[in-house]
Amino acid sequence: MKRFFLVCCLGIFGVFSLFAEFRIDVGLDLLFLQKPDTDADKTVLLDGFFFPVPELGLYGQLNLGNFHIGTGIRGFSYIFYNAFWPTVYGEFDLGPVTFHAQIGGGAYGIINLLGKEPATLQDTSESQDVSNVPYSMLKLNPTIIPEISAWFRFGKFFKAGAGWIAMILLNQEDSKIFNIDPRFYIAVKMTFPSAASRKNPDGTQRIF
Repeated sequence: MKRFFLVCCLGIFGVFSLFAEFRIDVGLDLLFLQKPDTDADKTVLLDGFFFPVPELGLYGQLNLGNFHIGTGIRGFSYIFYNAFWPTVYGEFDLGPVTFHAQIGGGAYGIINLLGKEPATLQDTSESQDVSNVPYSMLKLNPTIIPEISAWFRFGKFFKAGAGWIAMILLNQEDSKIFNIDPRFYIAVKMTFPSAASRKNPDGTQRIF
């Protein structure tokens, strides 16, 4: 069943890539982390700090006027520990503002630069910490990673925005290497090519 699922995904991605353009997102997300609640009587909204996390996305994208759809691989880096997963998304451009929604999951990969010997890799149903993963791991996983965000574009490639991301684990007994609690974030990002760079000489939006 897993092989059939992978073959179907690869087939769909292959057909899609024939008509899509290649897109790269490079950014820095500042995830908001709430401070531990030590005194419930003194809880303050947004009492926490922003933790910087580099982001990289590799996508194939179709451009339908001001609406864009795409699929690819999205990932975050914690310097030595890096996680990535497949995702699909949709975007709508309204002047210099872009509204973005995506949903990922179904599988994840881990690159652990401080990993143990590859021989220690075991596929178990027990929960694992990312620091115990060998150099790399790729596994199907019943998860959903939803995200919504809004961006303001400065020039052709640079944009800044804010959003919300979370991970929903559908099977609590499945191996969980990493976790994303519901998080608000602010971010800056470079997108190549951007919506502003997909214009025809007469100023109209290029479809493909």
